[in-house]
Amino acid sequence: MPAVGPKPTGRAGSSTIVQAPFGTQVTKPTQVARALTAQRRVFFTADDLKDPAKLHQVIYQQGQAAQTALHAVATNPLAVGVLLQGVPFTAGQTQYLNHGLGRPYTGWFVARTQATGGAAAYGTLYTQSSDAASLSLPVAATFVQYPLDHAGPSAGTTLTTGASGKCVVTAAGIYVISFTATVACSAAVTIKGGVFINGSLANDMTYQDAAASAGAAAWFPVSVASIRSLNAGDTIDARVSEQSLTAMTLTVDSCNLSVQALGGADMPNEAALPSGVTSDKQIGITCPLAGTYNIWVY
Repeated sequence: MPAVGPKPTGRAGSSTIVQAPFGTQVTKPTQVARALTAQRRVFFTADDLKDPAKLHQVIYQQGQAAQTALHAVATNPLAVGVLLQGVPFTAGQTQYLNHGLGRPYTGWFVARTQATGGAAAYGTLYTQSSDAASLSLPVAATFVQYPLDHAGPSAGTTLTTGASGKCVVTAAGIYVISFTATVACSAAVTIKGGVFINGSLANDMTYQDAAASAGAAAWFPVSVASIRSLNAGDTIDARVSEQSLTAMTLTVDSCNLSVQALGGADMPNEAALPSGVTSDKQIGITCPLAGTYNIWVY
């Protein structure tokens, strides 16, 4: 398969690898700092430069000192790479790019992007105390949606308010989902509820509580949260049911359903190279979002 994309341009640099702060951390010199300390000083006088033998020795020592200093930078894998500049991608496109390293690449990352869209995705739906919402639960073990009368800030999600309040994500990714509510029952029963994804109760976002007494004075909280992998178009809502009586009323003082993306499939990712293409020549990259990317390959 023919390669596409711009000709890579080499650019030397330096980097510091930062690890998570487990325990006491000791400040360590960067690659460049080690290179500078390795550049030892070579002492000579003006008279030394007049003597051909001493001049040769000075030049040799300077060359050795520079070689030692540059070795610290040259052995840093992140510094010895190429920058693929201004690579255009359409949405969902996979490209096989010539990287020009002359060896199999170790890794890559996006150094800069001008993409249409982004990883930010979030949405909040809620009902507040002043709404005085109530739910009729007419049949035991039958789920009814919580009313979500208000929409908060959102991006990358579609929110629907009201008795059928729901959130629809528009991009695949990893999301934090949370639901909280304060409710009171018209009878001392056990209620069960949680977050539903595409119409099914999520096992890791289910609660079941027994109301100790009935009435508005017996408010009790419910709360569930989880991290989930979601696909574009997935629907999230919150529902509740009573587990014993045939009919009851649930008064909702307040409730909140929120969804927030941690990241996911809208980020560029590596694609397998086609048969006959090797990693010393090309790299395969898929970009779900259209845009122009700068890619550092090392």
